[in-house]
Amino acid sequence: MVEENIKKACSVIDGNYDKRYLDEFFLRLYSFTNENLKAYMNLFKYHGKKVLTTGSSCDQALNLISYRCKDISVFDINPFVKYFYELKKAAILYLDENKYLDFFHGYREKNGILSNKKRVFDPEIYNKISKYMDEDSKKFWFELFNKYDSLTIKKNLFMSEEEKSRNNIIYNNRYLEHDYYMNLRNEFDKANVKFYHDSLPTMRLIKDEYDYIFLSNIFDYIFNLPSKMIDEYDEVMVGYKVVLERVMSKLKDG
Repeated sequence: MVEENIKKACSVIDGNYDKRYLDEFFLRLYSFTNENLKAYMNLFKYHGKKVLTTGSSCDQALNLISYRCKDISVFDINPFVKYFYELKKAAILYLDENKYLDFFHGYREKNGILSNKKRVFDPEIYNKISKYMDEDSKKFWFELFNKYDSLTIKKNLFMSEEEKSRNNIIYNNRYLEHDYYMNLRNEFDKANVKFYHDSLPTMRLIKDEYDYIFLSNIFDYIFNLPSKMIDEYDEVMVGYKVVLERVMSKLKDG
């Protein structure tokens, strides 16, 4: 499986993928969340709760762990998300929060241009943090870092146009506040994080029930509601309702 995903990632970096298909359109990763996770995650209590969340940048899962949530299921149509989670987790275990941001961010704040500084996906830092990853994730990133330079990976495998400024990234994520960041290192071993390569419209692999389900903006992407002509709404909303009911069936009573 990891070999197949390495080939797929190389195709994305080389630009050889078809954006007309849903499972290929979302093959690029998000470096960080582009929404204020802290604003709504602060509203819930997580002790003894089971949570399903989209994978995306993996910030959703990292924030949940910072709230000491112990049972987290992560799903995403992008098969690279689990490898990215392991990369972020390894970086948190080895780097302080400023160097962590240097490693993943790498954009100039004023004009959004990709910085040519070595700090973004610095290979030397990667070699130091890789020991904290599982074998599949280590192999995935090892192959990419050996085939491409850091800036090419950052530019082509990630949704750079969605990346916020450094200050916004910190503002959106509780886990990037110093005390929570440092404590996160102690919480990884306590959390059971499962990954599902699955999509919202089907949810074929997800059989459990959850106390909370966080879907980010997936409905907007799937149904693209603002762009639909008025005569398409009936058909679109039928599909919307079917998917929403499928999601609701995975919520525990109450």
